[in-house]
Amino acid sequence: MFQLIALIFLFVLGINLLTSGQSVFKENLPEDWSIHKYVILSADQVSDFSKKLGGQISSLENYVIDTTAGLIQINVVQCENEREAEKVYNTFLSIYQSPEAILMDMNRVYEFKADNTFIMKKAKSLFDKIKEVIVWDVKLKIAPVKKSSDMEVNTLFNLFLDYQKNKENSKIRENIIQVSKKFEFDNTITFCNRFIEDIKPDYQISNAMIKRETSALITFEVKDPEDELGIPKVEVNAFIPVKPFTPYTPLKQVDGDDYARPTGYWPSNHHKILDLRDNILKGIDTPIEKLNAIQDWVCLNIKYDGMTGSRYGVLQVLEQEFGRCWDKNDVLVTLCRAAGLPARQVQGWIYGKSGHIWSEVYINNRGWISVDATVPFLGISEDYIPFFMIENGAVPVVYWDLPTIKRIQKK
Repeated sequence: MFQLIALIFLFVLGINLLTSGQSVFKENLPEDWSIHKYVILSADQVSDFSKKLGGQISSLENYVIDTTAGLIQINVVQCENEREAEKVYNTFLSIYQSPEAILMDMNRVYEFKADNTFIMKKAKSLFDKIKEVIVWDVKLKIAPVKKSSDMEVNTLFNLFLDYQKNKENSKIRENIIQVSKKFEFDNTITFCNRFIEDIKPDYQISNAMIKRETSALITFEVKDPEDELGIPKVEVNAFIPVKPFTPYTPLKQVDGDDYARPTGYWPSNHHKILDLRDNILKGIDTPIEKLNAIQDWVCLNIKYDGMTGSRYGVLQVLEQEFGRCWDKNDVLVTLCRAAGLPARQVQGWIYGKSGHIWSEVYINNRGWISVDATVPFLGISEDYIPFFMIENGAVPVVYWDLPTIKRIQKK
C-alpha cells in the first residue's frame, strides 16, 4: 500500500503548495527539521485512495521532512470521521502487521516511512498527543560491581554467556575466574525508581532490603547473595514503566552541583574539555540550546566505531574520534557538566537489541531529558528500558545472562 501512495507521490513530487495545513503540520516539527517536499493529492486521487484504503477520505497530504539525520516521508490521511479513520488505520495495520509506522488521532491517520527506525519513532512521537506508558516485565541475573576494569565488562559478560551454555567447560570457568580478578564485586545495587504518571517501578529481589530510596533511585542491599565461581549472582524480577520522548520531572528540585562536578570518568574540568566546550557553545546562551549543540557535536564528530562494549576514556575518545555507546555518552556527559548542565547516565537495554548506555541531562522547568549520543535527537523511544542509574561514571553491574523482557501493559 505504501508503494501505491509513493507512486502517486513521486508523480507529483515537483509540486510545492503552501497552505494553512502545511503551517499546522510544521508546528509539530523541531526547529532543525524542515519540510523538503509537500503535496496535496487531487480530489480524484483522494477518491481513488478512499477505495483502496477502505474508508472515506477527505484529503491526503504527502510530506518529505529533512531531519538533518535523514529524510522521512509522512503521509497524512484526513478522514470524514473517526469511524472512517479507524477503517483506514486497520487497513494500514493489516499491511504492516504492526502499529509502529502508523498513528491514529481522532479522524486523522498518519503513516511514517524512513530507513532509520529511530527517526520514524521520533517523528511519530511528535504527532502522538497522548503518549502511552509502557510497562516492561524484566528478569535479570546480575553481578553487582563496586570497582571494575571497564574494558573487560563486555568480555566478562560474554564469558558468562558461554558459561551458561557449557558450565562444565574448564577453560571457560578459568577464563571467568581470571577476568573477574580485575573486578571488585558488591552486594548493593541502585536501580532507577521513577514514577511515570501513577506507575511506580517494582523490584523483587530475594534476601534484599531497601538501603536508600528517593523519587529517582532505590538502592538494595542483598544479604548473602548466591555465589557462583566466586562471583555474586543476584536474580531480579522487575516491572519498569517507560513513557517515550517525555522528560522526567523529579518531585524535588535537583541540586545542580551534584551532577555538574567532574569525576574520574567525566573530567569536565580538564583544559581540553573546557576549550572544546567554549568552541562548541560560542554564542549559545540557553541550556536547551547548549544541550542541542553538544548533542549535535558528539553525533557529528565522534564516529560510532571500535570494539563492542568499549570504554576508552573521554580524552582518548576525543583524540581518536571514535567510540561505542558508552564512549559517546561519556563525552556528552562530560561536555554537559563542563557547560554547567547537570548530567548522568543510565545503564539499560534496548528491547529486541542489546544492552545500552544513554544519558540524562537536567534542564530547569523541563526536567531530566533522556539523550542518546549515538542518535541525533533528544529523547528516547519506549524500547529503551532503564535499569541502573550511573551518577559518577562507575559501572554498577555486569549481566550474568541476557535479560528476559516482555511488554505486559499499555496505559
